[in-house]
This record gives sequence, structure tokens and C-alpha cells, in this order.
Amino acid sequence: MKLSLFRALALAFLVPHFSFAGSVQTPAPAAPLTLQQVVAGIVARNQRQTDQLPGYTSQRVYSVTYSGFPKLSAQITGTMRYSAPGTKTFAISSRTGSKLLIDRILLRLVRTEIDAQRNFRNSTLNDQNYIFSDLNYSKAADGCSYSLFVTPKHPSPILYRGRLWINEKDFGVCRMEISPSKNPSFWIRSTEIHQANEQVAGYWLPSENRTTSQVRLGGVATLQILCSHYRIIMPTASLHAPSALPRHPGCLH
Repeated sequence: MKLSLFRALALAFLVPHFSFAGSVQTPAPAAPLTLQQVVAGIVARNQRQTDQLPGYTSQRVYSVTYSGFPKLSAQITGTMRYSAPGTKTFAISSRTGSKLLIDRILLRLVRTEIDAQRNFRNSTLNDQNYIFSDLNYSKAADGCSYSLFVTPKHPSPILYRGRLWINEKDFGVCRMEISPSKNPSFWIRSTEIHQANEQVAGYWLPSENRTTSQVRLGGVATLQILCSHYRIIMPTASLHAPSALPRHPGCLH
């Protein structure tokens, strides 16, 4: 496989939230709140989290497999640290598999996530970046009873389109079934992304991201990001690890 293809795969995995975008939905009853009310709740909640979340650490496992020829796989694990208002660092504890995939896909993905965090306003879920539509309501046991469709107002590899499920009590985004708003490369035919989020001390943070890309030359590339063991910390706390990426501009909150 050419290096340009690996670069294309890396770009395909930049969409944070972190599938099956555009899947058929069973018609739901009319929502108790209007679309405008739900959007206002989402925007307000996101702003509160941005203002109030001091920082966190979480364990991360990034893995990628390519099912074409040749078959390749790789994985890195480590600790992600976020400090308000927009700084992330990643300390690597282990790496296994294809060095090419590690260097061209996984480490590039982490660096891009870190850079995107520094410019998070360009990808924030709000009515400056997105058009909201197709609000549905169906009472759910987990409280994620609202769903709506989002379409970016301008094409960008860090924006997405698809369906989001929203918690009816606090307007947190529970999960997403989306695709990039802009195809990252000719080498990628299509990309589907599924992300699940969880509540941690009242904050909604990613727990799993799975991205599947159909490669134009044949084969399927699958990226999975598992996020666990969150710990909310103050931004002045320090983190030490045996191997760390430089502070480059890597699930997103």
C-alpha cells in the first residue's frame, strides 16, 4: 500500500466524535420540546462544560486494522491528559504492530487531536458551525430520548454530518452516528463513525469511537479508540510517564 494511502487514512480518522450515518429511523412521536429549545440546551450545556471542566486524565487504547493486502494492524496505549481551556498531551505506555501504521496513522491521529483541541471553537457543536434538523423524541431507558440531524454550515475535515442522540435531562450528547462532511482523500471511498459518550462526575466525555473506512483500492480500515479510567483533575496537577509525545498541536470532548 502506498504511503499516500496511509496519509489518507489518517485524515479519515480526524473526525472526533467519533456509524452508520443516515441510517433509517423509525418515526418517533412529536418531541416535548421544540428543535430550537433542544439546540439551545445543547449549546448552553457545551458552554458550561467548556467553562467548568478543569481537566482530566484517561487511559486510551488506539488500534487500527487494515483488511486489504497486505493485512496490517497496530495499537498504542497510554494516558491522555486534558487541561483547561484547550491543552492535551499524550503519554505512551506501549506500542505494538506495524510501525508504519503506528507512525502514519495512530501517532498522526493523536497529534491532530491535540491540535484540534487547541482550536476547538472551529469544531464546537453550535449553531455557528452546524444546521440542526429532524428532531425526534422516543422515551429511552438511558435518558437519551432526543435525536436530531446535524449538517455543517461549511465543508471541513473536522466537521461531520449525521444523527446525534441527546440526554433529555441535561442535553448531553450520548452517542453519534456520523460521517465526515468532507471526504479527506481520493483514496477513501466512504467513512462511517460511531461514538459513545459517558457521564463522568457530571461531564459528558467519550468512551468509545469506532471509525470504518472503505478504501478505494480495496479493503477496509477500522480504527477504534477506547477511553476509560477517567479522573477529573485540576489543571496544575502534573503527569509523568516513561514515554511521551511532544506538546504538538488526539474520542474529543
